[in-house]
Amino acid sequence: MQYAIFVAITALLICPMTVRIKTLVSLSDKKIYYSIFLFGKIRVNSGYVSVSGKFAVVNYCDKKAHAVELKKFFLSNISSKNFLKVEFLTVKNKLILGELSERNFIIASAINIISAPVYSILKEEMVYLDFRFDVIFNDENFNAMISDVMFAFNFLVVTEILLSKIVGGILFYAKRKFGK
Repeated sequence: MQYAIFVAITALLICPMTVRIKTLVSLSDKKIYYSIFLFGKIRVNSGYVSVSGKFAVVNYCDKKAHAVELKKFFLSNISSKNFLKVEFLTVKNKLILGELSERNFIIASAINIISAPVYSILKEEMVYLDFRFDVIFNDENFNAMISDVMFAFNFLVVTEILLSKIVGGILFYAKRKFGK
């Protein structure tokens, strides 16, 4: 029985967990629609984000929303060393542009020119990454971007990040309380 508990806890800490985030950035509605999936299939949450003044309003349920300041909304305080502990598996983007005009053709060409070297750089570091960036033209005047990002991590990495945050907070408090 002891070994079964040990094996279960070890498997939980080491086995990877995948998270897939699908977004649709609608430029006509000025909203970001999202869905979050665990293990690529089990939907955890869906909603949309809209901008209202200096706030980003996250509507994560039918009747529930949360307003966050725009400067706090973006991931500016996540350290890059913690970000690199996550393994990206899929990064697929589709840019949907309205009618075929000269401006839209230039945008599509620029994206194709940029995505080729980005793919080769990412493939050098992330061997298992499925990267794609497509441009689609439609007849209507609907401009949007669809993104599908899947990444994997394990709970050992999450535990390590949480412990480093807790220890960093304790050290910051001790430095403030007792001086240098």
